[in-house]
Amino acid sequence: MRRPQARPESSLSQTVRIRSALLGAVGLSALLLSSGVGAQVFDFQPRLDTRLTYTDNASASSSGKKSAWVAEVSPGLAGGISREGARVSGRFNLGIRNLGYASDEGWRSPALSLQAAGEVEAIEDHFFVEMDAAVRRDNLSTFSGRASDDFLNNERSNETRTLTLAPRLEFGLGSIATGRIQYRQTWLSGGSNSLSGQKNGQWLASLDSARAFGPLGWGLSYSRSDNTYSDSDLDDVTQESLRATLLYSVSQQLRLRGSVGRESNDFGTGRSESYRIVGAGFDWFPTVRTAVSGTVEDRFFGNGYDLSFSHRMARSTFQLAAGRDVTSSLQRFGSVFQDPFFLLFFNDPVLVALLPDQFEREAFVRQLLGLTGDTFISNAYFVSRNLRATYAITGARNTLTFSITSNDRSSLGTLTGLRAEDVFRSADRVKTKAASISLSHRLTPRSSLNATLTRAVAESSAGLAQKTRRMTSSIGYSTSIGARSVAGLTYRHQRSDGSTAGSDFSENVLTANFGMRF
Repeated sequence: MRRPQARPESSLSQTVRIRSALLGAVGLSALLLSSGVGAQVFDFQPRLDTRLTYTDNASASSSGKKSAWVAEVSPGLAGGISREGARVSGRFNLGIRNLGYASDEGWRSPALSLQAAGEVEAIEDHFFVEMDAAVRRDNLSTFSGRASDDFLNNERSNETRTLTLAPRLEFGLGSIATGRIQYRQTWLSGGSNSLSGQKNGQWLASLDSARAFGPLGWGLSYSRSDNTYSDSDLDDVTQESLRATLLYSVSQQLRLRGSVGRESNDFGTGRSESYRIVGAGFDWFPTVRTAVSGTVEDRFFGNGYDLSFSHRMARSTFQLAAGRDVTSSLQRFGSVFQDPFFLLFFNDPVLVALLPDQFEREAFVRQLLGLTGDTFISNAYFVSRNLRATYAITGARNTLTFSITSNDRSSLGTLTGLRAEDVFRSADRVKTKAASISLSHRLTPRSSLNATLTRAVAESSAGLAQKTRRMTSSIGYSTSIGARSVAGLTYRHQRSDGSTAGSDFSENVLTANFGMRF
């Protein structure tokens, strides 16, 4: 069924949108507080961040290059909630960004920045409720504009908003098996109609016994996902799968598994089609510091796989991950802040001391997790093949990180009704690659030096062929002024070379920042 296009966002709807996002943040706090206040630990830290920036290319374009001064005043609140026995837990970072240009543009509308995740154990060991939310403004174009994680990306068309609510029931069948039933409801929307609103409801159920018959174990899992679009001509998408798994523990360090099942979906066909699933995998833990895991399956789109390797040394960590599966922007935009390590690293006291500026710290954490160079927007489902390698060295005064990422995405089915900003409207395949090096060095107990170099390449094929190369480098100094104030100075240079209009430009940026914690 064809749906009418959404009207442009009015100033009233902007206010309602920001108010709704704030209510979502308050709702998370209310959820975390709902189990009582006894034995709870609150870690709330109000803050005020300010920055003054000079750029020699405010429009990030090769034509009409114009310098500008940009001021920012952003109040915020960060912290978390925990309760004895881990019954209630959550971390969040909330800010309201206000940018003003020393030109005819003046002050822009306030922009909400939010990353939050929490869980309530409503019934001990049995019933849980998870909730996470994210609001951010990031360049959604793979081929033009500034690099991702650029704090000057403040256009409403670059805003994405996700909210997830997921109740979960866990139970046991004596010594026979353990089970889980979960429902996840996720909403995704984009600013200025750049992305059609999506709502995804997913049922997940599993029953397994790791050692039902000595070294032998078994498992059953069921999944159903219904994805609906609110204001586009796109057809709703339904996916369903059922798997049976047999496990064999060769030793305490090695476990093998095999799986069979069926899956069905209606990607781009208008009717549901069924396919078989056949797969095998293993988990190997040769030492307490090393883990290797792999799963390969024969799926409807070909071979799907999920491979990972991690090794932890005294002062360094190496991680390697590769995968091929069906995914979407709804899953990708939420995954950054749903990643359990993101808020853990972002609010870590050591990183907060090394990188007091929240934008620099967020960019550093995304690089640490290998989430750079991956700007992408689409209302379509696609097959994603990705590779990520990260090596981090941590010393008494230094943190050095190397990361490499590669993503190859191909659209599923014959798609119509996609927005003009949608990359799959003019291409069937998009590849992105990025390599980055980040260094944070503590000069004194109160000051640190931070440097980053990132090289990224994006290209599309089977349609309107495009290719863009980006190089971004930055160096900054930050210092504590008293117990609750920080200041810093950062220089950044970025260059973009591309084959389409608006993709060629260079920019030099100098930023002074000052922040207070209350």
